[in-house]
Amino acid sequence: MPKSTFNGSKPCSSERGATTSATARRNRTVCVAPLAPFVRLAESEGVAADRLLAQLGIDRDMAANPWAFVPLELFLNAIDVLAVALDDDALGFRAGLNPDVSSYDAQAYFCGLPEVRSTIRGAFDVVRAAGHLVQPSLIEQGDDLIASMGGIPHDLPGAAHYATFTATVSVLHFRHHLGRWVPIDETHLVQQPPRDRSAFERYFGGTVHFGAAQARWRVPAVHFDRPNVFANPALAAILKRQLDARLRSREDGPGVATRVHQLLASRLNHGTSMALPQVARALGLAPRTLQQHLADSGLQFRAIVEAVRRERAERLLADATLPLSALAEALGFDDTSSLNRACRRWFGKAPSRVRFELRGERPRAGRTAREG
Repeated sequence: MPKSTFNGSKPCSSERGATTSATARRNRTVCVAPLAPFVRLAESEGVAADRLLAQLGIDRDMAANPWAFVPLELFLNAIDVLAVALDDDALGFRAGLNPDVSSYDAQAYFCGLPEVRSTIRGAFDVVRAAGHLVQPSLIEQGDDLIASMGGIPHDLPGAAHYATFTATVSVLHFRHHLGRWVPIDETHLVQQPPRDRSAFERYFGGTVHFGAAQARWRVPAVHFDRPNVFANPALAAILKRQLDARLRSREDGPGVATRVHQLLASRLNHGTSMALPQVARALGLAPRTLQQHLADSGLQFRAIVEAVRRERAERLLADATLPLSALAEALGFDDTSSLNRACRRWFGKAPSRVRFELRGERPRAGRTAREG
């Protein structure tokens, strides 16, 4: 085999410009779902990941929501916050060893493709179309194939961990569909050398370079021409149609009002801020832009907040064991007086009367007067 000219410190021409401008970064939003394995790992080691991410405006429901997109810098900042909390210079590597399958949509589709090459290409296509930050590609170079983890602006905090994560996950999928462990001839990672390099060297199995300009790995192309051990072309053809429809719906997405409603409900449930600036940031929009989108649909942000609180109030008022003070707190109110005013605005009645009516009972006049 001819000697490869692969050099991890010099990206090929097709990937020049992977580092985006500051303006493009501010405008770009990415799928938040790949945070899941980082969160899971942090929690397994005693870090209150939910609390840390909530401070950034990201909650667990949001991370699991396929419609949830956040600004590029916020996504990488979340990974950096977890890495700092764990004091872990191998966080991306360890998270990549246990990826969340839901982060890689329609895995069943590309699992069914006939050979390893089409399987990995299919996986990369899905990741790109689904709005993930990484934009992976396969590059032919002589007798080798290079899997390149493009699209990541490596000068941002958290980016090196994420780049290592994507390289680790892609090698995992490559070996899985090949049906056997093969060494990766050459691996280049963006991150600086970790305190313990041995785990990286055992996993990748070949030369591992750190401090590269682009995360990528190289193996002989012959491996990609081997059959996918899980191939099921007939099933793949059926799933391809479903995948196309799913990705089209992902591009269209739900309306802004629906996304705002879903996000507000999640934030209310987790006790995080429902203020316009935080909600807009979580959706990757400027507050004025979000307000304009809602106005175009004849809606106001405050009205959606009211609707979300009212919906939750109706559910919680049915629980007779929940004190009104706890109910007020669960709805984001400072005190029961605010709850009382809201219930009169929503239902025309005091909360105690609403509660009794939901239970099919009539409240005692004296008690209703005292509570409402």
